Amino acid sequence: MISSTDKLTLATLRANANVGYLTAEQGSNLASEGFILVNPAVVSPDNPHAFFCQLTQTGIDAVDEKETKFTPEPMSQFPISADVPVPVKIKRESSPKTSKYPFDLLEINQSFHVPVSDECPEPWKTVASNVGAANRRYEEPDPSGEIVATTRRKLVKDADGKPVKGADNKRVYEVISTQEPKKIQTRKFIGRRVDTDDPNGPGCRVFRIL
Repeated sequence: MISSTDKLTLATLRANANVGYLTAEQGSNLASEGFILVNPAVVSPDNPHAFFCQLTQTGIDAVDEKETKFTPEPMSQFPISADVPVPVKIKRESSPKTSKYPFDLLEINQSFHVPVSDECPEPWKTVASNVGAANRRYEEPDPSGEIVATTRRKLVKDADGKPVKGADNKRVYEVISTQEPKKIQTRKFIGRRVDTDDPNGPGCRVFRIL
């Protein structure tokens, strides 16, 4: 078995026109394997214990061979296995998006009330986005497959991706016209600001009207 040190020694001799000086410790194993020839009559001028050595053809072939047993294998902390089948991809079931507001529980002509509080001083503004999201959840493509023109608002952002604000310090939107399949609403919700005349007091009341 050739050690990594022996492999390096062979490579060094090959790079030095196939010759060099090796001590008995450095060359004995290589000589016994037939990779080098040693001439003990020629001593290194720098080391009296090192003798002239020359690569044999076996040694040259071993160094030059691209895929040789002397090529050190890359070390890895991860064990490599063969013949392990690729497992079937497991599809994770994503949890449906839910709202803290009971949209899904409302029947037609029912409603729920979101009161004014320290955490939500203007619920009619806070709940508005939730009402819009709930209405979108209950949109379905029209069976007719009709394509209709529609417009959407898109938030304008600067080069850094931050929302652009106008002179009134409000976010700027651009109107985009598109063509898309017609949709029908299976449920419809609206939110209304209410005051002390509401049974639950000031706040926002959300109604299901469809």
